[in-house]
Amino acid sequence: MSQGFSEPEAGSDLAALRTRAVADADGNFRVSGQKIWTSYGSRADEIMLLARTGTAESRHRGLTMMLVDLDQPGVERRPIALAAGREELAEIFFSDVPVDRDRVIGAVDGGWGVAMDLLQYERGNYAWMRMAATASHLQEMLQSANVSGADPLAAVAVGRAYLSLAALRARTSSTLRKLAAHEAVGSQTSVDKLLLSSAEQDVLDASLAVLDTQVLLGDEPHDARWRDEWWYSRASSVYGGAREIQHSIIADRILGLPKEGSGGR
Repeated sequence: MSQGFSEPEAGSDLAALRTRAVADADGNFRVSGQKIWTSYGSRADEIMLLARTGTAESRHRGLTMMLVDLDQPGVERRPIALAAGREELAEIFFSDVPVDRDRVIGAVDGGWGVAMDLLQYERGNYAWMRMAATASHLQEMLQSANVSGADPLAAVAVGRAYLSLAALRARTSSTLRKLAAHEAVGSQTSVDKLLLSSAEQDVLDASLAVLDTQVLLGDEPHDARWRDEWWYSRASSVYGGAREIQHSIIADRILGLPKEGSGGR
């Protein structure tokens, strides 16, 4: 299963998405539009699709979540090759694709609430999973090199990586406890997302400082893996919600700061 949220003109601002689901006389739908940056979209059997069932002016109030089979006429998938050589993303086109009414998740025009509920679990669980993997990367890197006070730049980079991981672990532990207790965390997971991208990038930056030319020029498979991981970590401040968008969400919905242009921020 893949998740179809982002579009070419609606990435950070999901309420602007244009993929339409038009109801017929029987209450079923016909979907037309385009999704992009869809993880595993070239291999998935189904997609959890957020589509517009209301008017364009309805914004988030006119969106519906539905399950769409990808192996049917009217669906075209185009893999997206990443700079690191991976093809885990895809662009998906829908042309008058039929979707039964019973494939709708939640209420018609109630997809925004479904998406926001899904995102809090996705960000909370994914941040914990990536935290564990990133901590493993740090330990592996330190076992491959000797970090001492003789190289202050490397020592500072490793220290920053440890601090970022500690902050991420503390935050995600709290988030998962709340989710396990069925507490809504909502916009609070934007903090988890920010801490995750910082931790991943700090750890991989430390690998460059510690392993040095081994990462940049090494011919061994593990050297290439470190390079690939470093490149991939650059995207962590974009995928799943860009860093700048998370800053705005935290400012507006958590801190209650005045909106931009109002003279307060």
